[in-house]
Amino acid sequence: MLIDRIIYARLVADTRLSNLVGGRIVPTTPTVNSNLPHLTYSTVDTQTTSNNDGASSLETHTVNIIANALTVNEVDEILSQVKNTLHGYRAGQVRFAKLVSYADLAIENGSSAQQTYSVIQDSEVLSRIINITRNSDKVITLRNLTSSLTGLPVDDATVTAIVENLEDDTVYSFSLPFVSTGGYQGTLPAATTATFSDSQYTLTVTAVAPEGTVTLRADIVMLN
Repeated sequence: MLIDRIIYARLVADTRLSNLVGGRIVPTTPTVNSNLPHLTYSTVDTQTTSNNDGASSLETHTVNIIANALTVNEVDEILSQVKNTLHGYRAGQVRFAKLVSYADLAIENGSSAQQTYSVIQDSEVLSRIINITRNSDKVITLRNLTSSLTGLPVDDATVTAIVENLEDDTVYSFSLPFVSTGGYQGTLPAATTATFSDSQYTLTVTAVAPEGTVTLRADIVMLN
């Protein structure tokens, strides 16, 4: 499921958490407990919703996170860090994630506990649309993607963007019309969604203004 990949990406992006479990963040529990500590994640239930217009794009997932370690203190430290990175998380397709329960589990030769999260996902938030805007903090934000890039403020510029795959082939290029002072916005047509079949790309934004040229570059990871 996509929500599993989103949760995994969020967990492994937490360097401290990854270090606590030695990088062992897996979707299923290992058959033996020799590789302690480790962390597992799984979606155990999904509820769809509807409104007056029919089926809604919102889904509520129940996600279990289990920490296995040699001691209770290790388990507590691991799950405390999981809470720091997941509870209250919202980005991309995740409208909101919250911790709803905690339970101790029994395993041989170690300690184990489980956190259960409720995660609301909006499946209509797809990376087929890239909105690029410049906010008051002079940050260019790529909505629906996991990455952002920063640069100098640019006003009244001609702004173009190129999306390249990992082989440096240009997948798509587009211009960003001027919206307001310091703001530019571009949208990829839905017809281009089939083009973006890979999981990772590079975006290069070039702004040409009277005061000079600014080039901004970022690695981006598609959510779908």
